[in-house]
Amino acid sequence: MNTMTHDTMMSTDMTMSIANPDDATHVAIQSGNWNDPSTWKNGKVPGTEAKVLIPMGVSVEYNSTSNARLDWVRVDGGLDFATDQDTHIRVETFVTGLHSHLTVGTAENPVQANVTTSIVFADGPIDTSIDPGLLGHGLVAQGKVEVHGATKYAYAALDGDAKAGTKVLNFTANTDGWQVGDTLVVMGTQQGQFQDENREIVAIKETSKGVEITLDKALSYDHTTPAGYDLDIYVGNETRNVVFSSENPEGVRGHVMMMHTPDVAIQYAEFSELGRTDKSLPLDEGSNVAGRYSLHLHETGAAAGSQLAVLNGNSVHGAPGWGIVQHSSHAAVDFNFVHDIAGAGIVSEDGNETGQWIGNFVTGIPGAGEDFSIQRDELEADFGHSGVAYENQARQIVQQGNIAANANTGWMYRAAETSVENPDRDALQFDPMPLKDVLNNEEPAILGFHDNTAIAVHTMIDTGHRQSMATTTDLRSDMLGMTAWEVDRVFDVFNYTGQYVIRDGLFIADDDGAGRAIYLPNKHESTSIINSHFDGFNTAVYDKGVNHEGVYIGNTFANVGKKIDSAYYNDSRLQSGDAAALETLDRPILKLDADADLTLGPRNHEVLISGTITDNAGTMRLGSNLWAEVSVATRDGISSNDNDLGQPDPEDMLALNGALRDGDGGWVMPLAIWITDRVTGEHFAYRIDITLEGYADDFLKPYEITDFKLPSSKIDLFDGYTDAGGSGGTDTGGTGGTDTGGTDTGGTGTGGTDTGNTATAVLEAGTATFSQGARSSWTSTGFETSIDDPVVIMGPLTSKGGQPAFARVKSVTDDGFKMQIEEWDYLNGKHNAESVGWVAMPSGTYELADGRQITALQVQTDKNGKASVDFSGFKGEIAVFTQIGSHAASEAITVRNEVTGNESVDIMLQRQEKNSDGSFKAETVYVLAMETGTGGGLQAGTMTGVNHKDTQVNTDPGAFDDLAFLASMTSVNGNDPAALRLRDFDSDGISLFAQEEKSADREIWHNPEDVSWLAAETGVYDLF
Repeated sequence: MNTMTHDTMMSTDMTMSIANPDDATHVAIQSGNWNDPSTWKNGKVPGTEAKVLIPMGVSVEYNSTSNARLDWVRVDGGLDFATDQDTHIRVETFVTGLHSHLTVGTAENPVQANVTTSIVFADGPIDTSIDPGLLGHGLVAQGKVEVHGATKYAYAALDGDAKAGTKVLNFTANTDGWQVGDTLVVMGTQQGQFQDENREIVAIKETSKGVEITLDKALSYDHTTPAGYDLDIYVGNETRNVVFSSENPEGVRGHVMMMHTPDVAIQYAEFSELGRTDKSLPLDEGSNVAGRYSLHLHETGAAAGSQLAVLNGNSVHGAPGWGIVQHSSHAAVDFNFVHDIAGAGIVSEDGNETGQWIGNFVTGIPGAGEDFSIQRDELEADFGHSGVAYENQARQIVQQGNIAANANTGWMYRAAETSVENPDRDALQFDPMPLKDVLNNEEPAILGFHDNTAIAVHTMIDTGHRQSMATTTDLRSDMLGMTAWEVDRVFDVFNYTGQYVIRDGLFIADDDGAGRAIYLPNKHESTSIINSHFDGFNTAVYDKGVNHEGVYIGNTFANVGKKIDSAYYNDSRLQSGDAAALETLDRPILKLDADADLTLGPRNHEVLISGTITDNAGTMRLGSNLWAEVSVATRDGISSNDNDLGQPDPEDMLALNGALRDGDGGWVMPLAIWITDRVTGEHFAYRIDITLEGYADDFLKPYEITDFKLPSSKIDLFDGYTDAGGSGGTDTGGTGGTDTGGTDTGGTGTGGTDTGNTATAVLEAGTATFSQGARSSWTSTGFETSIDDPVVIMGPLTSKGGQPAFARVKSVTDDGFKMQIEEWDYLNGKHNAESVGWVAMPSGTYELADGRQITALQVQTDKNGKASVDFSGFKGEIAVFTQIGSHAASEAITVRNEVTGNESVDIMLQRQEKNSDGSFKAETVYVLAMETGTGGGLQAGTMTGVNHKDTQVNTDPGAFDDLAFLASMTSVNGNDPAALRLRDFDSDGISLFAQEEKSADREIWHNPEDVSWLAAETGVYDLF
C-alpha cells in the first residue's frame, strides 16, 4: 500500500494545479525520442506553448535543441536527456511526479565533456489563479533526479599570488576538467572590498610544475596572501556543461526545488541566475515568497534513516537570496562552488537538517542591504540576508574543509525563534542530553567542524544559543584546524552559550587593522583555545566573564596589542608550550560522587549524576557551570530536577532510555553521557546505569530493551562519489573513542583458506585519506573489531602535496588510533590531502591462513634513538616494517631500519638534518615481520635499488578491489633523513621513491636502499 504524507499530498495538489494532466496538449503514448512524432499522441512534436505530459510507464529521451517556449512539462514516467549530443529546452514550469525519474547524465554515463545540456526557465508573468503559491516557473521535482555533467573540479589554489595586471595564472593541482571558454572567479583578498574577479580562460598549457592558464583580460586587483605564511588564494570555476538558468534574470526568474524527494544526486551542474526569493525585501510580503532558491532540497527527510541526497561539484551563482538550501533534509553538500549570492551562500533552513558540508568554496556574499538584527533574523525568522557564506539553523551538520571568502560572516549559528523544527534525537550520533525528552534545534553541539577557512570576511564564526546545554553537559563543540586571514574577528559568541574547543587555529587580522579576534560574553563558560596563533589583532581574546573551566594552552602571538583582555584573569591563564606535551591521557577519567543519586523509583523521581572529570587540562566537576554577573552563578552535576530539562517524570526518562535487566534479577536504566577533552577536542561516551528500585516487572516490561551499546565517537562521512569533486581532502572524522568500561564508582578474514584451526586474533588492513590544517592536527580512525595490545604500521604517503612528509601514529588503543601527516620541522605542518594504507594486529607471533609466520611487537628506543630486535626464529625470507607509535617529542621524527638477513633489525630514529644532534626522548616503535610470499589476500616481498627516483613495485594493484600498501626501508645506505613516498598508486602500478628533507640544503639525491613491501586487500584476517 502506498502511504502518502500530508506534505507529499499537498505538494501533489500544488503541482497538479500548475501542470494539470487534463490540460496537456502533447501526451507521450510510447517510449521513444522526443523528436520522433510517433512518441506523441497526435503525431506532433511539442512546440511553442505546448503543455507536455509524459505519463507513468513511459520514458522519453530528450534529444532536441529546440528553443520553442513550452508552457509546462510534466513527467510522471521518465525523461532522460541525451548525453552524447547537445540538448536545449526552454520551459516555463517543469514538474516531475512522485514515481518519476529525471535523468541528465548518470555517474556511469555522464553528459560528455564536449556536449552541453541547457535547461532554460522561460520568462513571463505568473498566473496566480492557478499558481497562488508562486511555485511554478522552475523545476519542481518529486521523483528520482539524477544529474551528472562532465567531471570538473570546482576550484583550485593558485601557485603564489596574482597581482593586478597579470593575465596568467599558475596552478599545481585540481584543475581537472577545466577548458578554454570556462569562466573563472579569482577570489578577492581585501576584507570589505569584495574584489572577486570573473575572467574567461583563453589558453591552457601543461608545464613542468602544473598548469598555466591565460585569461581573456588582466586582473584589476592584487590578490595576495599575508607575508610569512603558507596560505592559498582560491580560484573557482563556474562553468559546467549541464546548465539550469533563467531566460531573463531581470524578469521572472526560475528556481530548482527537490520537493520531498530524497532520491537526488546532482553532480557537476551549473545553476546560473536562478532564485527569486529576494532577501533585500521582507519575506512573504507580496510576491516575495520563501522557498524559491537556486538549488533547494525541500523537506526531503531529516529523520533517522532518511535517504541521503547528494549535491556534489556544482556551480551556483547569481541570486538575490540564497544559493544552495538544505531544508529539513539529510544531505551531502560537498565540493560545490557558490558565488555572487546576495543573502547567504549555503543554508540549513529549519534546524533539524543532518549530513555533511565538505570542501565547498563560497565567495562574494555581500549582504542584501541590511545588517543582522535580533528582531528580523531571530524573532521573525527572516534570516540569511546579512551576507553569510554558511548560514546554519542546524548545528549537527558536519562541516569540514570548507572555504568562506568575501562575505560579512563566514559561518552563522543563530537560532530563529519561529518556523524551526527540532532535530530527531535518533538521527543524532551525539545525544547532548539523555534526560530530556525533546531536544530543540539550539541544543546540539557543533561537532566535526574541522579545517575550515575564512578569507576576507568581517567575522569568521558568529554563534550562540545553547541555553539548556550550557548548564548540563560536558559535550563541547570541536572547532579544530580553523584558518582565518584578512578578518576583523574570528569568533564572536553571544550570551547563553559555551563549551567550545578551538584548537590548531591560524588567525591573521585584516592588514588595515582589526579589533578583538575572539569575543566571549559574560554569560558564557568553558571555551578552550589550544595551540592557535594570533597575528595583528588589537586583542587576541576579549572576555567579559570568567570563562569557567576554559583553558588557554600553547597559543602564540605576533603583533598583538593584548593577548587577553579580561577583568577576571588577563594573561595569568595563558600556558606556554605545545599542548601535545600534556596529552598523557587516552581519554578523560570520570569518577562519580559517592552521594550521586543514581536510583529511580516510584517515590524517587530525581536523578543526580555528579562527580569529577580529569582530562588532559586537569580536574573539574561534571556538568559544572559558572557565569559572571548572573544571579544563579554556580552549579554542577546533571539533575533531572533541572528546569532546563523540563523536570521529566520517570516514565518520560524510561521511554527515552529504556529499562535493561541487570542479570541479578533487577533492572537498570542505562544512559550514555559525553565528555570532551578540553585539550584535544575529542569526544568520549560513558555509560551510567540508573538503578530502578520499587518498580514491578509488569511496569518496566513495556520499556524493556535487551542490550545497550555505547555510541561511537567516529564521524563517518559519505565519500561514495565516482569522481573527485574539489581540492583538498577531508577529515574522516573520528575524534577520540568510546569508553566501553563505564565509569569509576569507587572477525572473519577477507581472504585465505579455512585451515580448520580456531582463530586466536585478527589482523586488519585499511586505508585513509585526509588533509592537515596544522602541525598539531590528528585524525582518528577505528578498528572494525577490537584488537588487544595492537601494533599499527602506516604505509608511505601519496605525493599529492610536494612537501616532504611521512605518516605518524599515536594514542593506539584496542579500538583504533590517531594518525598525522608529519612534515619536517622547517615546514609549517599544513598539508594537502594524502592517502595512506595501514595494518593493525595484536602483539605476538601468529600464523596466516596460508601458514606463513607473522610477528608484531613494540620496542622502546634509548636516548640515542636506537633499539634492536631479534628475528632469528623465522624460516623463510622476511619483510620487515616499522612505525613510530608514540609522540613523546613534539619534533618531527621518522624511523630507519637495517635488517640483517633473518637475524635482527636495528632501529634508528632520525630528525631533520639541520637539528640532527642531541639525544632523543624514548619513543615506542612498532615492528612487524612476516614471511614473504602471496596468499589469502596478503602479498609481501622485498626489493632493492630504491632511491630518489621512481622505482616500480613488483605487484599488480589491479588484483585488489581495495588495496592497502605498506613499505619500509630496510637499509641505511643513505644517511640523510628520508622517508618513502608513493609516486604512482593506481591500476597501472605502484612506484616508490625515497624523499629527503631540505632543512640543511636543497640536495635530495639518495643512495639506493633495500625495501620491504606489503600489499593487502582491505578488511579483517584471521590469525592462528
